[in-house]
Amino acid sequence: MTTYSAVVTTGIYCRPGCGARPLANNTRTFQLPAAAEALPGVEAIQGDTYRRTITVDGAPRALEISPGGDGHLLLRAHLPYWEGLIHAVDRVGRLLGIDTDHAAGVAALSADAVLGTMVGDRPGLAVPGAWSPLEVGVRAILRRGHAPGPVAHWLQAMVTSLGTPVPGLPQGLTPTFPDAEAVTSTSLTAIGLPSAEATAIAGLAATVAAGHSALRYGTSLDALATVPGIDHDLCHHLAFRLGQREAFPLTDPSLDAARVDLGLHPSSTTPHPAPWSRQWRPWLALAAVHLMAHGDTVIHQAERRVAAGREVAVRAR
Repeated sequence: MTTYSAVVTTGIYCRPGCGARPLANNTRTFQLPAAAEALPGVEAIQGDTYRRTITVDGAPRALEISPGGDGHLLLRAHLPYWEGLIHAVDRVGRLLGIDTDHAAGVAALSADAVLGTMVGDRPGLAVPGAWSPLEVGVRAILRRGHAPGPVAHWLQAMVTSLGTPVPGLPQGLTPTFPDAEAVTSTSLTAIGLPSAEATAIAGLAATVAAGHSALRYGTSLDALATVPGIDHDLCHHLAFRLGQREAFPLTDPSLDAARVDLGLHPSSTTPHPAPWSRQWRPWLALAAVHLMAHGDTVIHQAERRVAAGREVAVRAR
């Protein structure tokens, strides 16, 4: 993941040449997904710049976020009208998690035996948000019991077949993520998704299309638990990206890698059964994002060891 710092208040400066600068304690650190994790065609990472397609009032558009210098971000928004800018800024702030002050959580977790060093290394790390709950849900559902290769293939097929094309964009951006109304069990099985996953995703899409109040930013775990078709695991994945501080998506690959590396043993029978997760309440989401950052490091180190081993094996032939 790529790490940046950003201004807490608005997250952007409308005029890059402006002489104003944020106070040092008014910044947050956030992470963007690595290029390998970006939604194909919808998101792109080039160096320290993040781009993605969006839909505004039914029309395909695009955003670009990059460091603006001295602790702030530069947002370039391609929108149909100027009046939509403030709404785009709000959603980008939520996407990056920079509109939430985690100071109390950082203070609490800094003294934890497991997390203290991680939090000390990344004291401003923010819990990421989402552009839409459907994107979060689709990823979580497809990752269940499937290797990264098939998941990437299904995401690519879904975006290419059901998304809205956006011509003329750079860095491989082509369509928007599919609108919820276009995501049905029939359309998903037609592009090769397994039946169970297609049914689960279609159910979530129908709930999103209906505008269910539980699928909004700031939702609660209890509210999400009342939504038909959303089980305990998906509930936590959605809540984690929708601003619920007690969400803990235990099956996230990076979080799981950290759990294994640290010798933390889960139980799936109750929401927060393990002592090592109970002691982090009410800052479970913040704890999770620090574990994910640690898990990313573990995964990347393992990948480098595998690659080095292959290189040695080739040389030995």
